[in-house]
Amino acid sequence: MKEEKSYNKVFSLSLSFLTVFFLQFILSPVQNLLLMFITYFTLGFFLPTWMKDKRITIKRKVILCLIACLLMGSFVFHNYGFIEYRNFLLWFWVISSLSFIVSFLFNIIKNRE
Repeated sequence: MKEEKSYNKVFSLSLSFLTVFFLQFILSPVQNLLLMFITYFTLGFFLPTWMKDKRITIKRKVILCLIACLLMGSFVFHNYGFIEYRNFLLWFWVISSLSFIVSFLFNIIKNRE
């Protein structure tokens, strides 16, 4: 049961990654910016609860984190050519990624104590 649930999370995150990745080519730059905010908000909401779930193995958690980083990075790599959004997207991605890593490490350290 727990293996099936972790596979469902990996599958749903992979499917959402592919959907968002293809939507980036269809939407305009302003709509991509809105899509980026929605994606980052949902990842910020779901990933911490998935990382705290004791039923998911460490290997599955690493896969979830890698897919999430690819999803966050796809916005920067796709939109880097738009000059007016370049610095904003790059710094937003760096700050969001660092805050996710720091909060993840903080939760690991807090759970060990």
